Parts: sequence; C-alpha cells; structure tokens
Amino acid sequence: MLLRRVRHARASLDAAEIARYSLLKRRYLLEGGEPATFPLDLVSAVERLKQTMTEQAQQRLDKAKLDKTVGRMAEKLDLYASMNRDWPLPEQFRGYKAHELVEFTPPAIPRVVAPAQVVGDPTSECGLAIRVPLADSLEPDSIILKAGIHQQSGMPTKVVVSEGLPLSYKDATSSPGYHWRKLLGNAQVQSDSKFFVAMPTCWNVQFQCDRPMSSGKSGQYDFWGRVKVERSTTQDENGANEKEYLYLERVLMVRTR
Repeated sequence: MLLRRVRHARASLDAAEIARYSLLKRRYLLEGGEPATFPLDLVSAVERLKQTMTEQAQQRLDKAKLDKTVGRMAEKLDLYASMNRDWPLPEQFRGYKAHELVEFTPPAIPRVVAPAQVVGDPTSECGLAIRVPLADSLEPDSIILKAGIHQQSGMPTKVVVSEGLPLSYKDATSSPGYHWRKLLGNAQVQSDSKFFVAMPTCWNVQFQCDRPMSSGKSGQYDFWGRVKVERSTTQDENGANEKEYLYLERVLMVRTR
C-alpha cells in the first residue's frame, strides 16, 4: 500500500522525467558529467508510470473502455522507453554551453495534432520522430513546413511575433535521409513564448519554449529541425497505404544573443 502511494505521488515527476530525459542528460553531459553517473533511469520511470496509470484507469473506467485505454497508454509509453539513450550532438552545435542549447525530442513536445503522430524510426538518431503525411503530388517549391513563435496571454488569442523560414519540398528532399534545416532565425523568446511548426496537412506541432530555459530570461534563438521526406507504407482501416511523409526527428534551440 505504501509503495503504491509513493508511486502515485511521483507520477507527475515520472512523466516529466520521460518528457525531459534527453534534455536533462544533454545538459548533464555538457556541464561535465559522465554518462555512467547520470542519475535518471528512463526505463524504470516508464514502468512505474505505466503501472500507476493502469491502476488509476482501473479505478475510474468501466471494462468496456479499460482495455483499450490501458493498451493505448502502454503502447505510447513503450514507444518512449524505446528511445535511444545517447546520440551525437551535431558538429556545428558543439562548443555551446548548457544554457545556450535546448534540445527537444518527440516526448518533450506535448501538442502533436492528428494526422501528425509520434512513431518509432530506426533511421533517426534518437529512435523516434513525428511523422506527417504529405499531399499526393507536390511541386519542388511547394511549402511543406513553416515555423514561428507566438505569445498567448489568454485563450484563444494568438499573436504571431516571428515567422520562420519556410521549408520547401525541394529543401527536404535535397539529400536522402535526415538532415538539419534552420526553421527560424534570431527569434525573440519571451517568458510566455510558444514555438510551433505548421504543416499543410496538420495545424501544428507546438511546445513551450521557456520551460527548459535554465535562466528563465528572454533571448534570441535559432531553431533547427532534423527532417527527412520518405515514402512509407502504413496500415489503416482500408489496408496498406503508401505515400510520402515528412519526418521531424527533433528540434534544437540555439541561443544567438
């Protein structure tokens, strides 16, 4: 009983650890820590949270909804647990201090709007990516991704204060596999700023900018995304479906001023 209460009490902490694992580890290493002494265990956090959420679902849901809800939750957490624990920092970003570099992997991005979804991808360095279907036919100069910053003082008001560099189909397919593209340059990030990535088939992928900033102060940042376009076959209710997808593996905020 005591262990269960402790587990339930730390559920929000486990969820935060899963979402911020890569960011926390990157900062730990940039500040001189050794990989072997990093104190967090992603797999253990996932297993604790899975057990806690299952118990809470059993208390709140009827049998008809329970299995589906628990299965969907377990599948998502298992996907996050499968994320690689270590991957290299791109050479052009090495040499920055811990507070000058903020890294976001899919678990750290709370708003991923359908038809975008987080998927496992063995060709990505972190093992996960956000996948978005593209239109069936695209011209080389077709815009497939735009990025920006907005500040939100109250729902539903949104004011775009900085618009990004549009990523075209030609840019994303200029070389095979993943490559880094600048999504936004010298963007002013305030305490209530949110970063979004907008795509033609998906309103946005959105996350809070200020929460991982250790100083909590405003500043200017470049935003870089690691992207690829690939033709893949997926399964839906109509069977196999082959089309092109944009994959966004992760985003880096790099302080410029």
